[in-house]
Amino acid sequence: MSKLDDSPMELCQNMVLPPISAKVSSNSQNTAWPKPITFNQAVDLRKVLLGTPLPISKEWKNTGFVFYDESAPTPWGLQTSLCGARGVVMCVQSWIIKNMFFKNKDLVSAAMDGKIVSLADHARRLNRTKILMECLSEMIWRAGDKRSCKICITGTKVHVRNTTYRGDGITEKIDIYKFDSYPELLKFMSNNSREWRGSGGVLLFVYSIIMTRGTKNILKDAGTPEDGKWVQLLTDWEEVTCALINLLLTGKAALYMHNGLKFYDNSGKTLDCPQQGIDERSDIGVLAYNDERRIEIGSMLKTPKYPIWIASANRQIGVLFSLKPELMNHWRAEHFFDLHHYTGLLERSKNYSKLLVDTRLDRYDKTRQDRHDRRRRVPAIEECILTKWANAVIETK
Repeated sequence: MSKLDDSPMELCQNMVLPPISAKVSSNSQNTAWPKPITFNQAVDLRKVLLGTPLPISKEWKNTGFVFYDESAPTPWGLQTSLCGARGVVMCVQSWIIKNMFFKNKDLVSAAMDGKIVSLADHARRLNRTKILMECLSEMIWRAGDKRSCKICITGTKVHVRNTTYRGDGITEKIDIYKFDSYPELLKFMSNNSREWRGSGGVLLFVYSIIMTRGTKNILKDAGTPEDGKWVQLLTDWEEVTCALINLLLTGKAALYMHNGLKFYDNSGKTLDCPQQGIDERSDIGVLAYNDERRIEIGSMLKTPKYPIWIASANRQIGVLFSLKPELMNHWRAEHFFDLHHYTGLLERSKNYSKLLVDTRLDRYDKTRQDRHDRRRRVPAIEECILTKWANAVIETK
């Protein structure tokens, strides 16, 4: 299976999160819901996510969607740490950037005119929780083909009591809500925002995405999975795979990131099974660089509708974005532009940086030794940018 990262997961730092609320406010008019999770559903969720019915790690169970304080330099950013859930948080962060900044025409217009724009001041004037709930709702709704969805919320009762099942404190207590109306979904999510901002919020969000898409559709999205039965959305070290990133960004769990179906390998030989990639241009893109191997990403993700990318640079996942939407539509805009790089890490020096990209002056690597020397001295995030703008000159502000 194609993965962005095959390296072992680093230990997640503990973050202080509000506890999950025991009370849930339901707006669903369907009296048949919520429904308690069954033993088979609980096992299937774990197998699709982890490839095993065993419980997920405590790092995942402790992670929620938490903004930095309004007084912080990046009040628009979600907190992350070096754990597997970080990839999911950054996918949601990319959606927050889209909804928080690109829906404001004055902000975008000022950036296009070359004026100094304060993202922090803009974020402080907004209801950040409202925007977060909108983003989570949009992502879940898209996974259900914008027709219906299912939401997983942890209740107070244990529904799965089987001697072969190992509880984790979350999965066996899930109540499942179904929605056929986006306004109802958004209202429900907003009324229960504490569930997503508290411990386990990220896991519940991923569970909701999986339940909404459904196992059959996930298998269909992937084409023919390698094991013939399951698509594993996390690596053995509980880090995101290409399939999970694609599911979060596009609503479909394609195993690969190239364009469309691939019938031949790089040497021209026919593949035993065609590899399913991305069929449509995505709102949010992906750029990736790895010292050890090449990661193939097609134009559907390299050139998204918005200048926002999930950036995986040698196992470190963050978000790259520009405030100039014409960067995706006009080649002249690509001559000289800014890119913001956000990781969400608690360490301030690694949290946020701004990069200047100049494609007018080529950085030539004439020999193989030149390329080798460049890789030794160039930061991985710059190499990641160079996968789209080859030979660009990049400076950190």
